[in-house]
Amino acid sequence: MHALYSRLIAGDSGCYCIERSFRLEGLLKKACFCMSQKTEKPTLSGQRIKTRKRDEKEKYDPTGFRDFIIQGLNESGPDLELVSKFLDTSSSKLDYRRYGETLFDILLAGGILAPGGTLAADVDPLKTSRTDVCIFSAADDLDTLKNYAQVITKLIRRYKYLEKTLEDEFKKVLVFLKGFSPVQRSKLAKVTAVMLAGGQIPPTVLSKVLQDHLVKDGIALDFIMDVFKIWLREKDSATVWTALRKAGLDSRLMDFFSNEQTKHRKFDCHLQIEWLESIIGLFESSRKPKC
Repeated sequence: MHALYSRLIAGDSGCYCIERSFRLEGLLKKACFCMSQKTEKPTLSGQRIKTRKRDEKEKYDPTGFRDFIIQGLNESGPDLELVSKFLDTSSSKLDYRRYGETLFDILLAGGILAPGGTLAADVDPLKTSRTDVCIFSAADDLDTLKNYAQVITKLIRRYKYLEKTLEDEFKKVLVFLKGFSPVQRSKLAKVTAVMLAGGQIPPTVLSKVLQDHLVKDGIALDFIMDVFKIWLREKDSATVWTALRKAGLDSRLMDFFSNEQTKHRKFDCHLQIEWLESIIGLFESSRKPKC
């Protein structure tokens, strides 16, 4: 060490080079350290921070969805093949998973259903907020209503995630029966029966008809009778009864009557008048004690 120091003082050229290399190495390390540190840019208060598109949540806009669907349905008109084609092609532009309830509201009632069963009007009175290309505006005959039911069936077959949404839709609209006209209830009963027979909706949805106000006004009984009439045309009585039993409704048929004292007599007579003797026979046999 002393020898090296002596050589540095003496001005040895070799030692001078070593000293210079040490200095250069120190400068390089200092430069690298400074470059590795990122300087924060100054920000102004209230500055809007940009977020990635995938992190942004789309605003829930059922009226915008409604407007698009209604426009397409009105342009398609009564041609249900065009309606199905429009609904299929629109799935790439619209979020059926998010707006499934609104979609089925429109296909059933022609617009967005408000609580109670009325159609929600738009804040702009000049804006079209409903369509006649729906079940409630269709002719009240079974063949026509089957075609409308087929439109819904095509949708849930192609988009399986809509099956549960459709079930929830029927549970909702059956509670709203009092808010619909008798003709609308008749159409809904036919479509319900067709979709029960086809397996698109489960028979458990019928339990929603057993609302006190619907039973008291006789709406529940009239509706369930209309459903049974069509259901028994589409399926045999044993199949219907099995479905009712699985849904836990076989023991609740009397609940559709409001008068507790005359339930059994009314049930038998009403079904006979409505040509539902097959249900009576199954019901009576289920009441007999097994040997």
